[in-house]
Amino acid sequence: MGSETPGVPVLAELDEDGVEHRVREQLHRQRQLFDSSPDGIVVCDGAGRILLANRRLEDLLGYPHGSLVGQSLEVLIPDDRREGHEQHRRTFVSGPRARPMGPALELAARHADGSEIPVEISLAPLLFEGESVTMATVRDSRERLAHLHRLRDAEQRLLLADERERIARDLHDIVIQRLFATGLGVQSVAMRVDPSLRPRLEDAVNAIDDAIRDIRSAIFQLSQAGPLRSGVRAGLFDIAAEAERLLGFLPRVHVDGPVDSRIDGEFAVEVLGVVRELVSNAVRHAHATELLIAIVVDRDLVRCTVSDNGIGRLDLDSPRAGRGLANLGERARRHGGTFELLDRPSGGLDASWTARLP
Repeated sequence: MGSETPGVPVLAELDEDGVEHRVREQLHRQRQLFDSSPDGIVVCDGAGRILLANRRLEDLLGYPHGSLVGQSLEVLIPDDRREGHEQHRRTFVSGPRARPMGPALELAARHADGSEIPVEISLAPLLFEGESVTMATVRDSRERLAHLHRLRDAEQRLLLADERERIARDLHDIVIQRLFATGLGVQSVAMRVDPSLRPRLEDAVNAIDDAIRDIRSAIFQLSQAGPLRSGVRAGLFDIAAEAERLLGFLPRVHVDGPVDSRIDGEFAVEVLGVVRELVSNAVRHAHATELLIAIVVDRDLVRCTVSDNGIGRLDLDSPRAGRGLANLGERARRHGGTFELLDRPSGGLDASWTARLP
């Protein structure tokens, strides 16, 4: 029997040590889980005293590890919101229930240096060592707000781009076409009125041509992507369709080479403006029954040609030519090219404008 009595305390001691070890391990694992949360966590009692704060919260708000325990929760609240927060905390304690407090609300936590950090907060009641306490989960919302800000900026830019596209489309599809038709109509009338009135009508036509050029420049500034949604090739067919209404027949269109891929941006505005000027003058002066509109891209050169079977060469110095046609030579030279008017052997005229590609 003497051998049994000494054995009891030894077993009891071993059992007590094992239980204590397991408790320490469990507490350690709980603390690891608590500290490994990607969000800040703070636990406070009914009086607002901090009982626990994990490392994520301490790192987020700039506090040394363990320094928040025992302090009032209001130390984490911005100065101008503390009074209201105390009332909100008392209301929550009187009727605790799990609930989020963001992202609809604009919440902030006070950093140790006094600055404010935007956060989202969720509250939940729980029991801690037999006492009813409140656990707050604190999430840094700076990245979310930055993403939201970028999203709103992108949305505004998209709306603005859509509006600019609509305005550019209306200017091209409606305003320019009407001005073009009006100019041709005035020019047609000028050929049938008293010669003394023609200069004034020609001035009106030239003013319309200037307005069309200004509008084309405005279209480019609005869109920064060329004057037409479908490129230069589509622009040529648009010009041909405009001319058909006045000629009574549809001009032929010829395109050769990588026109849309090599001609874009502001240079596309320039090229289509040149073609429109050449077609406009052919419609007004050539009295043609056939018209060919051609653009050829060969290496680093673009050639725009409008050919008709009308009355032949038009003197660039003639008042009938207008300022637009007279300026084509200068515009060609600016791009390292040339502008020529050549009589065709079979009758009619080839108006040829060349430029080097940017």
